[in-house]
Amino acid sequence: MTRWLFLALVMAAAAVPAHGQSRPYAGASVAAVTGTRSDSFQPGGTAWGGSLLVGVPLSSRLSVEFEPSFIGPLDDGEYTYSATHTLDAHVITHRRDTFFTFQLRLRTGSLEPVLGISYVRARASRHATIVDSGRPYFDDDETQHAMGLAGGIDARVKLTSHVSFVPTFRVFAVARSSSSPISAQTSGGPFAFRYGSGARVTF
Repeated sequence: MTRWLFLALVMAAAAVPAHGQSRPYAGASVAAVTGTRSDSFQPGGTAWGGSLLVGVPLSSRLSVEFEPSFIGPLDDGEYTYSATHTLDAHVITHRRDTFFTFQLRLRTGSLEPVLGISYVRARASRHATIVDSGRPYFDDDETQHAMGLAGGIDARVKLTSHVSFVPTFRVFAVARSSSSPISAQTSGGPFAFRYGSGARVTF
């Protein structure tokens, strides 16, 4: 599905004549990001984050952009299980996501919808201890890779001819893998919601 959306974005960009406003722009935002959980013990909840933005207008109404989003560690997931007949282990899971998004922006006035695709890179880990003694049982980590869809809307409030204040909202739908024991226990739910505000500068 993401491949077809990527092709649609490329075709839409190629079909738009490069005239009208052609000044590039850049921006940044501070945001809170809420990650859903697919199981109760997986990392989730809300963490602070931020994003950067670089865009180039293709016409007076359409722009192509690159928007990386950096997110702090989500709330830890934790669970206890019977590792053997005589030993219980307590496991704490961690995950931190970074979204690299290529998107199109439709400029229709003060409200600007966006749609794109994201490459999602996550750093995940598990740390287990023996319940009775507190001794380490295992400690492992991995880098996870996924693709997803991104959509949302910005509300641009012009402050000067070059600077705007921009409340922003994004939703990410991510096809996370559960192919390994670590990813099965740390991948989280399929959705992340980012809401915040920032500024944009037109050069």
